[in-house]
Amino acid sequence: MSPEAESAPKARVALETSARRWPRGLGWLRHRHALGLIVLMAVLLHLPAVRVGLLADDYVQVAALEGQIEGSDLGPWNLFDFGTLDRDGDPWQLGGLPWWTSEEFRVRFLRPVPSLLRAWEHGIVGRAAWPGHLANALCMGLLVLLVARLHRALGMEAEIALLAALLFAADESSALPVGWLANRNSLGEALLGVMALLIALGGAGAASFRRHLLALLFALLATLCKESGIVFLVLVPLAILWRARPLYASAKSDTTRPPLWTMALGPACAFLYLVVYVHGGYGANSGFYPEPWTHPLATLSQFAVRLPAAALSLSSPVPADLVFVEPWLLWVFASLGAVVLGWVVRRLRRVANPAMRRSVLPLVVLFLVTLAPQAAAPLADRLLLVPAIAFGGLLAMAFASVPWISTRGVHTAALLLVSALPLSAFGVLSRLDVLDQMADEARRVAETLAPDEGTRHVWMLQGPSGLALLSLSATWPMVGGDGALGVHNLQLGPRALVLHRLSETDFEVRSADEPFLARPMESVFLSADAPVGAVRRWRGALFEVTALEGTGGFPAALRVRFDASPESLGVALFRADEFGSHGLDWPRSGHSIQLPRASSAIPLAP
Repeated sequence: MSPEAESAPKARVALETSARRWPRGLGWLRHRHALGLIVLMAVLLHLPAVRVGLLADDYVQVAALEGQIEGSDLGPWNLFDFGTLDRDGDPWQLGGLPWWTSEEFRVRFLRPVPSLLRAWEHGIVGRAAWPGHLANALCMGLLVLLVARLHRALGMEAEIALLAALLFAADESSALPVGWLANRNSLGEALLGVMALLIALGGAGAASFRRHLLALLFALLATLCKESGIVFLVLVPLAILWRARPLYASAKSDTTRPPLWTMALGPACAFLYLVVYVHGGYGANSGFYPEPWTHPLATLSQFAVRLPAAALSLSSPVPADLVFVEPWLLWVFASLGAVVLGWVVRRLRRVANPAMRRSVLPLVVLFLVTLAPQAAAPLADRLLLVPAIAFGGLLAMAFASVPWISTRGVHTAALLLVSALPLSAFGVLSRLDVLDQMADEARRVAETLAPDEGTRHVWMLQGPSGLALLSLSATWPMVGGDGALGVHNLQLGPRALVLHRLSETDFEVRSADEPFLARPMESVFLSADAPVGAVRRWRGALFEVTALEGTGGFPAALRVRFDASPESLGVALFRADEFGSHGLDWPRSGHSIQLPRASSAIPLAP
């Protein structure tokens, strides 16, 4: 290609860039301090997280660090190893594992980096949650800065990279990783993974083997934050190969293509990690944490649906958690998301800047491979944090290719973009406020749980949400409870109930609305391999449960049989709602008590 021919597309790009006029409300992206403003906005947007207290798994981890849980593998370096079903350990005896826990139950995650960080943090600040949330908000600001740098390293124009960082900073996928200490592993995965890619892409001249090793080290640390981070061990060598390719076919690259054997280091590390992971017994056999390699065809079909659904959530203020609460909405999300994906693809084909066109492929790959490990799990915003990095870049380039100049004013897409950003930011603030309310509600349930002296166990019939009940036996001693108290949940939800006492030891419980074991939080303890309908009888720590009838494989009525009368076993009867826990009198044989649906301050709480 002649110098004149090669300069032609560059001249066209310069003309296009100079002619671009951002819609009203985004012109400040041209300001020299725009990046600093976006980072500051990200920190301030997530700063309300300091009001959120400990929640659910946070209490379990604190209890493990303080040595209050016996018969558990939880410790300073493995706070995410929730183990298997052990009928002699505290998690079973005290109700941490409910009566419907599958015999094949296994939730063991290898996440030493966030575990050690949490243990170090607890050693300094104790049970206080706000220092960890403050650190999370600051890390989110750092992540937004690195995301902007990553898009620049991929060849984006400065203003478009800033828009991509702004879209990411305002997305709701960051609310839970920042506002829930037990979910900061996702934040660590994103932060270390982006660092790995930046190291792999950075610098001119020959590709440094030392730089390659450093990038792989950060990718490995991302993997040790969360299992899905393993994709960065494969993305690092791909990023180095991409960096070595010239921009124009006839041009010379400013980097030297690395030896092919060094490109195998990342996949080799990923393979060794998987060997250690599987050999160590890690992984999950749970309906809530399905492993993609156990059912690959089902995972592929779920990925095909979740791909457009995730695109809709990441490109609009509509949270993916709506699908988590109401699974039937998944097909609505997928249908609308397919339209969004089609529009993005059409706009990306019109990007004229060769450097930016070249960045489309790595962003598409990053989006797909970071979304794929989450495909088998229920769609939720917290799982979209890393995919949001890539999709924000694609969306920014798509919007930048829109011809903003119009005699009728701002283009419809511009109006949508400018209005969606504040709505998404408001969504982050709302989500953090909801987390604060959920933490307060769960704490209120534990604080008001005041059984009579001599009570050894509580049978909790219902509660405001699954999260409020999930770790109640670990929460109770930390909010004023004296000694160990077994809290055995009938359900993880607010179902309206009719409890009928058949005899001194036997009860029949009937749900007045949805069937039992159908809520997402309840699926955590069910095996991913055995459907609910295949099991009709369970043995809990205090009682035996038999399914009487059901709908769609889920039981609508249960028979509960204690080994002796619950009064003689020191078992108290309780229910909970948004106002706290309430003690109930045991009904006499042949009598019933009817409980309305438990109220909650957060109606859509899981």
